[in-house]
Amino acid sequence: MSATTSAAPPRIMTIAVYGEHDPPPRVDLAADALASAGLAVSRTRALKAVAGYLKELVETESLEHEAIVITYAANAAARQLVAKDCHAVFRDDADASLPGFGEAVRRIALDAIGPEAILLRAPAGSVNECLVFAMPAIEALVRPVIASLLAHVIRPQTATR
Repeated sequence: MSATTSAAPPRIMTIAVYGEHDPPPRVDLAADALASAGLAVSRTRALKAVAGYLKELVETESLEHEAIVITYAANAAARQLVAKDCHAVFRDDADASLPGFGEAVRRIALDAIGPEAILLRAPAGSVNECLVFAMPAIEALVRPVIASLLAHVIRPQTATR
């Protein structure tokens, strides 16, 4: 006999990464966009861009969350650090990387911010069964990406027992 039960809301963490010379990050940018899409965030963190620390944080927090959304300062230094640390997390498992996410983000960015979209990096993948998405902290980009992509991927599924 099977009964349909509603799954618990997903545990979602947001991380705002900023560089040494960046202004304080808007740590609530992704959390606000997720809330607008009907998803609650259980933890928010601001993180100074230090090589290797993001990788360590994602690996640790992935054990407690179903999704982690990373936004980063839209400059070359932060972009390179986030891309490098995210790729280091996903490289151990070829199936863990979600390369189509970056292409989808660049398509949305083309409409939102114009030709500068080609410079954006948006790595994504899974770690310990946790979905991890990263994108630049550009409000005109974060809101549509979360509304049109992430809200549909992160939503809890109905479980059947």
